[in-house]
Amino acid sequence: MNSKKKKNYFGPEERRKYIVIFIDDVNMPIKEQYGCQPPIELLRQWLDYGGWYDLDSKEKEFIHLCDITFMVAMGPPSQGRNTVTNRFMRHFNLFYVEPFEKESLNRIFSNILDWYFDNRKLTSDIHNLRDTVVRSTIELYNKIKVSLNKGFEIKEN
Repeated sequence: MNSKKKKNYFGPEERRKYIVIFIDDVNMPIKEQYGCQPPIELLRQWLDYGGWYDLDSKEKEFIHLCDITFMVAMGPPSQGRNTVTNRFMRHFNLFYVEPFEKESLNRIFSNILDWYFDNRKLTSDIHNLRDTVVRSTIELYNKIKVSLNKGFEIKEN
């Protein structure tokens, strides 16, 4: 997938193409003795300098990686999730999505089911199940969310 563009420069094979690398739960690496997270530091080095030194080569040349974009996702710091350094975070635009209220979830899922049922030309008996399916789905989601969050409290500094 990657090809050599010129000496020590690598990137996508086709011109004007980009590689997007998505990393989920980027704040999962455990901090070492001195508070660093080596996987994140390797990513930060690429973000700062555009590549890494090839320590396996005789000349120890710097390898540039071109036309690559990183997208990362992470949850709030808690058990199993650590804070990441500002040196790393400065490379990203941060987005936060506020949890939806119950009324908004009802409206979203009801509209999706209405669209689905209308496209399938289903009977009115099936259409009448819409509210029950939406309510049950939201209840199940909330129960799973509560059970997964037990013991994972966010500690504020």
